Formats: sequence, structure tokens, C-alpha cells
Amino acid sequence: MKLIARDIRKKMDGLPVLEGVSVELDEGEFVTIVGPSGCGKTTFFNVLIGLTSCDGGEIVYEGRKVENLRGLVAYMQQRDLLLPWRTLLRNVLLGPEIQGKLDDGVLSRARELLSFFRLDNFADMYPAQLSGGMKQRAALARTLMFGKELLLLDEPLSALDAITRRKLQSYLMALSERFGKSVLMITHDVEEALLLSDRIYVFSALPARVRRVIEVGMEKPRSIADKRFLELKEEILGELLEEVQNGS
Repeated sequence: MKLIARDIRKKMDGLPVLEGVSVELDEGEFVTIVGPSGCGKTTFFNVLIGLTSCDGGEIVYEGRKVENLRGLVAYMQQRDLLLPWRTLLRNVLLGPEIQGKLDDGVLSRARELLSFFRLDNFADMYPAQLSGGMKQRAALARTLMFGKELLLLDEPLSALDAITRRKLQSYLMALSERFGKSVLMITHDVEEALLLSDRIYVFSALPARVRRVIEVGMEKPRSIADKRFLELKEEILGELLEEVQNGS
């Protein structure tokens, strides 16, 4: 599995939002995009998934040029988007149900995932009865149940408090390390990017360009107190601050 998004360009209302963005991801990698708020990160994902068209560039997936990745990848947006009238288990089974693949094996797999995410005791509860962290874990389990090799995650932990967010980062790490998935994620949290990623793309302010590509090159699990970690964090924050100041 390999994804190449090359020279992606997009205008909205006549104004450039993406200006020649190129991102690559290899099988089993965890790649993260960071950038100033409103720089076009989510627009880039929307182009990839086919929620909006691009004005130029190309997307190549598994060696084949495609119009977009719709149906080829699993996409988790910022909010959990659990259906309030379905139990947690029925929410997790949504992908296989849409695909017409519900059987005893799939049900067993869903229950195994609920156990991994420590949700097995809440399978018959409804979203309104769950905490924010539990709902995000359920959304991650649902994303895995789509059975795709590549997961696109758009700030999946952004709505959580700092303590819950830190707890859930270990589950994000498991997506590639335990489940063997390739992950492309957007986050505004530089520490989170450094904790999880093999490679980080730093986007510029609007219109988005790739300002820098960082090969993190640190063994996992990582410590936020590590000297190299702190150096990279300061470098990235400095570049983002410069982009914000230049764009103001």
C-alpha cells in the first residue's frame, strides 16, 4: 500500500487554499500533518476522500491513479459522529453492515475490538450514556471495522481534555503497531505528532504549501522529555509561529 498525493491545488471562492501540496505515505507508516489553524489541512483531506474536487494535481493509490480515495480508505472526522439511536456495538458494526458483510465472524471481531478499547462492558449502551473519550474509542473501533488498510484521521482527539487525550494516544499508536494499518492524520498538537509519527508534514499558512517534511527517526514509545523530542518540538512550533505572524 502506497499513497502519493502530488501537487494538489484547490481554490475556493476564487481564492487559493491548496497550492501544490504533495504528501506521500508508505505501507505501515504513521504520517501526520500539522499547520496553522485554517491553513487548509481539512480541505486537503476533503480532496483526498472526494468530498470536494481539486483544481490540479494527482492522487496515486497502490500504483494506480485515482480521482479520489472514496471507498478505498476509512475516514474518521473530528467529531465521533456516532448514531444516537444505535447502541455502541451497532455503531461499531456500521461499516460491515453498509458493506453487506455482517456475519458471526464480523460480530466476533467487533467484540474483540470493543474489548481492546475497553468498551466491552458498554456494548449495549447508547452514545448519550458514554463519556467523550469512550465515544472517540468507539469511533476508532468503527473506523477499523471498515477493514481498510489506510486510515485518514482528521484531528480525532481535538475535542478531548488533555488527560483523556494523552490516554487515547496509545490507542492511536496501536493502529499501526498492533493492527498494521497505515495512518494519515491531521493534528494541531505538535507533541502528539512527535509522539506518534514516522514523518511529519508541516503546512504553511493559507494557501497551504508543504513548508517542511520531518523524518522523526526516534524509537517508539517516545518521551516528551527526550532532548531530540524537545528540539524538534521547538523547531516546529517556531516555524508555525512564523507562518502565523507572516499571515497576519
